[in-house]
Formats: sequence, structure tokens, C-alpha cells
Amino acid sequence: MHEALGRQQRVVEHLEQHYLGPIDGPEELLRNKPNATYLVGVLYPVGIGIGIGTGTEDEEEKVQLAVEATTAEDSTDGTEEPSIDMANAYQPSSSALSFIHDGDSVDIDLGYATYTEERTDTHTAWRRHGHHLTGIRWEQGTVSGGPGDGRVALDVRCRPFGQNSSLVTVAISNTREAPKNDEGVGQLHTEDALYQVGMTVRSVGGRILPYRSVEDLRLDSEQEELAVRYRHRQVFAVGHGTSVRWDQDDTGGCASVSLDPLPRYTVPTVEAKKSTADILRLGRLTWIQDDTANVLTELRTFVDDYRHWTQEQQDQAQGLPDHHRPAAGRITDRQSDAVERMHEGITLLEESSSARDAFRLAMAAMHEQMLQSNRTKATGAEEDTPRREPTWRPFQLGFILVALTSTAVADHRDRDLVDLIWFPTGGGKTEAYLGLAAFEIFRRRIEHGIRGGGTAVITRYTLRLLTTQQFQRAATLVCAMERLRVTDPLARGMAPFTIGLWVGNATTPGTQKEAINRLEATRRREIPDNPFQLTECPWCGHRMMPATRSENAEAYGADHSAGDIWLRCPDRTCRFHDRLPVEVVDERIYKYPPTILLATVDKFARLPFKQEAGVLLGAGAGANEPPSLILQDEMHLLSGPLGTTVAIYDAAVLGIIGEVGGRPKIVASTATIRSADDQVKGLMARKVQLFPPSGLNEEDSYFARPTEDPNAPGRIYIGLMPQAFTQSTSVVRAMVAMLEAPARAAQGPQDVRGTDAYWTAVAYHNSLRELGRTVTLIRDDVNSLLATRRGPEGRTRQIRGDGMVELTSRVDAEDLPKALQRLGRGLDEGDAVDVVACTNMLSVGIDIPRLALMLMNGQPKTTSEYIQATSRVGRGDVPGVIVTLYRATRPRDRSHYESFLGYHQALYRSVEPTSVTPWSTASRHRSLAAVLVTMVRHLSSWREDSQAVLFRADSNVVRNVRETILEVVERSDPDEYQATEEHLDRLIDQWRIRTSPDPDTGVSTLRYQPLRAQHDEPALMRAFDEDREGWAVMNSMRSVDLNINMKIIGEKA
Repeated sequence: MHEALGRQQRVVEHLEQHYLGPIDGPEELLRNKPNATYLVGVLYPVGIGIGIGTGTEDEEEKVQLAVEATTAEDSTDGTEEPSIDMANAYQPSSSALSFIHDGDSVDIDLGYATYTEERTDTHTAWRRHGHHLTGIRWEQGTVSGGPGDGRVALDVRCRPFGQNSSLVTVAISNTREAPKNDEGVGQLHTEDALYQVGMTVRSVGGRILPYRSVEDLRLDSEQEELAVRYRHRQVFAVGHGTSVRWDQDDTGGCASVSLDPLPRYTVPTVEAKKSTADILRLGRLTWIQDDTANVLTELRTFVDDYRHWTQEQQDQAQGLPDHHRPAAGRITDRQSDAVERMHEGITLLEESSSARDAFRLAMAAMHEQMLQSNRTKATGAEEDTPRREPTWRPFQLGFILVALTSTAVADHRDRDLVDLIWFPTGGGKTEAYLGLAAFEIFRRRIEHGIRGGGTAVITRYTLRLLTTQQFQRAATLVCAMERLRVTDPLARGMAPFTIGLWVGNATTPGTQKEAINRLEATRRREIPDNPFQLTECPWCGHRMMPATRSENAEAYGADHSAGDIWLRCPDRTCRFHDRLPVEVVDERIYKYPPTILLATVDKFARLPFKQEAGVLLGAGAGANEPPSLILQDEMHLLSGPLGTTVAIYDAAVLGIIGEVGGRPKIVASTATIRSADDQVKGLMARKVQLFPPSGLNEEDSYFARPTEDPNAPGRIYIGLMPQAFTQSTSVVRAMVAMLEAPARAAQGPQDVRGTDAYWTAVAYHNSLRELGRTVTLIRDDVNSLLATRRGPEGRTRQIRGDGMVELTSRVDAEDLPKALQRLGRGLDEGDAVDVVACTNMLSVGIDIPRLALMLMNGQPKTTSEYIQATSRVGRGDVPGVIVTLYRATRPRDRSHYESFLGYHQALYRSVEPTSVTPWSTASRHRSLAAVLVTMVRHLSSWREDSQAVLFRADSNVVRNVRETILEVVERSDPDEYQATEEHLDRLIDQWRIRTSPDPDTGVSTLRYQPLRAQHDEPALMRAFDEDREGWAVMNSMRSVDLNINMKIIGEKA
């Protein structure tokens, strides 16, 4: 671990030297001008003209600087933050900081460097000269002056702030005036600028106090709780045109504040609680039926350990200041609720033999799932090779116990409570809810026999990439469950377990005929692709498709006969060589509803169009119970327009399941969320409970806490905001330094592991347009600049033609798994990626341990995205380094840069609330008709396309659907109840009118959607872009807006 930390520190030092300087020590001799070398920490002489001073831009780029400041860019969600006036992008001649203190005066230390020209026989170089001025005393009331050397000026302004304290602003300025050319434009002479400028201020005769903001004065209940949790994370200063840092003593007081033009902060690793308790072993938990009393006692001891911690929290809450106690009380109350629910889960296992059986089988299945997930063909491990005993992390077992009773008991008081797993990224949320899913699947089979078949669990994702990645993991669990059907006497008579991937047909085939055609086309290709998304056998890890064309049909992980197609492992020694319990073809999913259905939320937009899809919700499923557990992954992504649309469709999904006799338990997961109560109420019209509930101190929830080990690696964030360079030049300079960093991380050219640690740089963008610009810059400018530089041993690094991988919505579905596989390959495998250019597709669900270096090109719109995206690096043994490149012309970027330390020391506190408004007027006009059609079609006998004409407004089905929808509105958004009722009644009446006989023929004809051959036939629904009669219904949850391209012609007035 010390070796990894050393590599991380060497990378950070390398970046600091190239961004701020000096590169080669305090008396360095630079071959290039320092103003063309260093990006930050420079104060320019007064009066420099636009575009002068960098010495690196040609005239075209100077124009681009102005264009970038005034042109909005296409972002991933169609919006972009406006830029501020270009006056703020001039080369700055001053920097300042503000703080509050109760002293009489301040002491100031200054430091900066100048460079002078030195000529040699072969070239011109620039010599660094350091300057230090310490102990400058400024008495209260002094306004401004100079410290004595004439190169810098100080301006100190004091204003009364509260009782016996002052708000102090200290500014440092370059006193030199830039000489003007014949046109009167200021010119930069390198000797006139100040470099590596630093300033530290201390209070004399008093203390530097926390810097309060206006937001601190008006807090809602959740913000009050955040104030309790982060009460030790105070802000003591803010920067003006620069960032700041402060030094705190052992008591938490602030000793000094300083300018920090290149701020950095180490976000400590939040690690899951470690425990050696035997009860965490899955092997031990499988003894619950044979050694019931002892296993239950061990489970109670496990919960009691948590209870003791909660009691300590209650004692601590009593010692807090009065204004914190109400919020602290709410926090500890939720902890007590979790303890009681965990004990209730243990009581269920004690009293119910079927629950114990289901629990035992679930633990056995997860035991095998964890073993097999760590075993791949690449390791050469045989199936009987000894492996590390699978264990639960304490939070995972705690969550299963918390949700157990309300999942197993349909009429339990917490059945309608959404249990939200709230845990840092990479903490094991997926395994936690898979364990609960396995329990529920086995329980249904044990208690309901054949009726417990069909689709039991629906798992929903917002991104196709996330869906296909999690599909591999969940498929391993289903394989383990299938193995138990062979090896375990209790499971032996159960119906087969299967898993289905229900996503868009650009990703997986819609029909068996299409799937067979894709397979045959794959067999003919010299380099076979994979049309079925499953890249490896979920049981043994063997690749599903050969690397090159093979005449052996068994080399391909799929086969077909008599119009049927199925997946299988190509390895003859694998237990699933004949058939994998995996379905990826829509037609087969409808015909054989899978036990676990993994789907994108977008696929549910097809419900009004697909009569066969109702079987997945229990409609027309014959003797099978409807789904009883719904898992919603990455719930924080269900916000804004997407969340709003998903929420209104959820009224139909949950309504159908409810009408056919089910009240599904809902479990969700996230690493970042605010205002969970409001979001879940809007999304699902239910209440929510987070697990694990938060503690009184930051991210410490007993089950997870920031590591206290000083040698434990954390992610290092570096803030970079060049103000005298164009954004294009800033990206190029930032990337070049990062791409040279692996050589510094390694201990010599033979240290391949050290070089590989930071070899692949991730370039994250907030819009496709920015990404496109960066891709061009990397291929051209970055490579050109790299070619002029020499690293250790005289080597230079170049980006190969295929060395850049893109992860965006533009990448074809079949290429995404290949890209992820390639990102996992290191230098020793000869095909390591140089740069990953990506948008928010990377920010969720991507787990590639070797990624450790990221350029965040601009502050994302939400802190949630920032946390999620940056958490994708440093997930393995190599600690992460993130450079956040701020754009000086964007107000939000400047604000984040100027408050860098305060923001990063309490990242989760800054997560913004999200909102959904499913029953607003705009949302209803887009989606209410689809909700009505979906519910009526799947709950009635009018399922065929031609049977829309059979609609009867006064039927029991329609009355029940109407009542169900309005009940959801009343729970979710009662203010919209009346408007929704009126809107719904209008839709019902419109459908009734359209079923009336044609006045000419006397015949009633109305389809749900037209036959392609008879497009003019009356149809109830139409696509949004179709110009004919009918309700406009979306094909995707993301088809939420109609877009218009506009071009303004002419000059500004």
C-alpha cells in the first residue's frame, strides 16, 4: 500500500510542477517562457490585452477564446451554463481572499517568483528568482500599501461583522504596468509577471472564525441534519479569482488562511465496516435450518453490536448544543427503527420454517455466486480450486435483515415502504439486493409451489450499459440457483430459474427469427461480434464468442433448432454447456417469463404497444403470482424529465401488478441522494427508509466510515482554472502533463506495474460537443506537444491511432462490452488504452479497477454526478487522482474553484435535491394517455391490436383503472388531483367516442396501433412524429421533448 501511495504522490507532484511550477527546483532554468509554461499562480502586469501573454495561441485560437465565452454548447441534457463577460478572462493582476476573525490585526507572509532572461550560445532561457516577505503586520483600520519591494501591493479591507469580529479581505496585486504598443494595447514582458504567487494570513490577538453563508440561516429539516453531521467541516475563507486553503489545529480552530492557486484535497476512502464475526460467512448462514438456535443467537449478537453503537450515538446527541439536538434526535430515531426492523427479520426466521428454508437456499446460492464471480477462465482455476470463503459485509447482512419481513409478508405494515440502500459507490449494493432477491424467489417457490413461478423480481436500470454489466452478475446468481435445483433436495422439484434481459432491440433481438439471423451472420464474420450482450459465460468465465471465425459451431455461445434459439457456454467442461438459464430475445421472454427480469426503464414505454408484455407484470400469466419484488438501481438518476416520465408510467406498472393481486416490495439503491422522501413520493407515491441510516458524524453510519488510517489511500482532487489561456489550450496542457505522469509514477523503465497504474487517462465531459473538441485536440495538439517533450530515459509518449476509446451514447450497443473489456487490459497485455473520452455514461455502474487518473473537463451540473463520475477511478489497488479543469468564463466553475476546499471536504453535503413532477400538466399531456391504454389493455380481455374498439367506459375494468390512477395522484401530488381527474375523464370520453360506428358504414373499427400495410386504418395511438389521428405515445422514456433547431441570421443590433 505504501508503494501505491508513493506512486500517487509522485503523480500529484508531477502535475503540480507542470501546472503551477517550478518544474526544476527553486532556481530552475526554463527553455520556454514561464508565461507559456505555467497555467496558474501567475499575476500579470496591469493592462494586458486580450489573447496576449500565453505565447502559444495563433490568431485563430484567439478568436476561439471569444467564441467560447459567448456560445452555448450542446450538453448531454440539452442545456448549457452561460458564460460571463470576457473581462473576467483577462490575465489577472490581483488575487484576494476573505475571512472573519476577532483579532486586532493580521500578519501576512508573501511569496512569489520572477524570471529573467539568460542567453547562451545555443538558446535563450529563463532563470527563476524566488522572493519571500514574512511577518508583514497590518493593523486594524489600515487600508492599503506596499510591503517594501515595489513589485507587489497589498490591499486590506476590514468591515464589522457581528459582535466583536471583522470580515477581512486581503488582496495582493502586481504593481507593474504593461507597456503599450502603437495601438495602445498592453504588451506582456515575461519579467513583469509574478509566478507561483502565495500569501498566508494569520490573525493576531484573536482567532479566524468559521465563514458563514446566507444559506446557513435558513435550513430545512434535512439541512439541519446535514449541519449536525458536518459540524466539524467548517469553511474559514473564500477566494476571489483564486482558491484558498486553511490550516486547523488539534482543537479544530483555524490558525491561518492562504491563497491556493492549485488546490488539492484528499477525499478519504469510505470503507465498509470490517468484522470477523463468523455469522457473516455465507457458509455459516446456510446452517440456519440445521443449527437454528445458534445461528439465530449469532444474528441477534450481530444486531446488538449495532444497537450498542446507536445507544452511544444517543448519548452523544445529548451532549450537542441545543440548536443541534432536534436534528440529532431524528437521526438517532431512524437508527433505532433500523435495529427493531433487523430484530423483526430474525423473529421471522425463528417463527417461519418456510422463511428459514428460503433464507438457507438464498445464502447457498449467493455463496456459489460469489465464488464463481471471482473465478474466470483467465486464472486457469479449476472448479474445485480452494477459494476465499465468501462473506457478507456487515451492511449487506444488515440490509437483508431490515427488508426481510416486509418482503416476505404481503400485508406487512412496511410493505409499501421503499427500502433505499444508501452506500458509497463500490460498497456492494448489488450483492445486497441480489441476496434479498434470491430469498424472495425461493420463498415464492416454497410457499406457493407452481404459482410461485413466472417473473418474481424486476430489476430496472436507467442506462443500457449499466443494465448489461449488471446482467452478467445477476446471471451468475441464477446459474447458482439452477445448480441448487440439481444438488439440494429442497430445491430439486422447483421449476427452472431463468434470467431475462429486456432492453431495446438495437441491443438485443426482438424475435427468434431475428436472433437466428444475427447468430448466422456472426458465424460468417472473420471477427465475430456478439449480438447477445453476454460476453462471458456467467458461470465459468469462458468467452461466449470466438476471437476469430471458427468452423466449429460449438465455439459460439448460442445455437438454434426448429426456430428456437438459446444461449450456452462454448466450453464442454462447463456445467452450462448445453444451455444457459438466460433469455435475451423479447419473443422468448414473453413466452417463458424469466424469474428475474433485468430491464431498462425505457423498455416499459413499450407496454401500451405490446400485448404480450403484460405477462411480465402478472397480467394473463395464468396460475403464476405477479412480481413481488422490484429493484430500482441508481435511483438518483430518476430525476428531472426522465424521472418524471418513469414515475407516471410506474402508476401503470404498479397498478397492473396490484390489480392482479400483488403489492410488490420496492427496493432501490443509490450512493448519492438528497430529499429522498420527496423523490420517492413523486416517483412511487410511497414512503422511504434509507439503510444504513446516517450517523451523527459525516459519513460514519457504523456500517461505513471514512478510514482513519493515515496510510490508507484516498482520491486526490486537484482544482485547475487557467485564466489566461483558452479552454482548448488548457485542455491540451492539462492532458499532456497527465499523459506524462505514468513515467513519474513508475520507479524506472522496468517498473511496468508502476507505469500501468496511471497509464489510461479518463477525460470526462458534460456534453458531446466538448467531448468532440477534446478528441480532436488529443489526436492533433496533444500528440504534437508530446512529441516535443522528453521524459525519463529520453522517451516520449504518443497516443496511438487506436489508443483512444469513447464511452458515450453514440457508441453502438454491441461495441460497448468490447470497450469495457479492453479498458481492463493493462500494459503487460500489449493493448492498454491511452485515453477514455466519455460523458455521463461512465458515471454509473462502471467498475474497472485499473482506472486511476481522470480529467474532469468542467464542473458537472450536479454534485451527485461529480461524485459518481470521479468515483470511477481509484477503485482498485491504485489510488485515484482527479484533475477538475474549471473554465474561468463560467460562473459556476469559478465558484467551485474559489470554494474548492470547503466543497470537497463535505462533498455529500452538497448533493442537490432532485425533483419529479409526474402529474404536472406537461407530463400528463405526454404520458397520461399511455398510462390509461397500458392499464386497460393488460387488465381487460381487449388485448389484441384490433380490440381497442371493444372499450367500454362504464366497465368495471375502466372504473378500477380510473380509481387506481387517481389514488396514486392523491398520494403523490394531491394538488394535481382535480386537474388529473378532469384530464383522465376527457381521455376516457375520447376513447369512447372513437369506438362509435362509422356513420357511412355502420361499422366500428379501432385498433391500438395500425397495421403497417393499412396505415390509414383508425388507431387509438400514434408516434409523436406521426401526422394522423390518435394519441401521441412515446416509444422511450427519454422522448420527452420535441426539439427545434434555430439559426439566427444577421448582425447584433
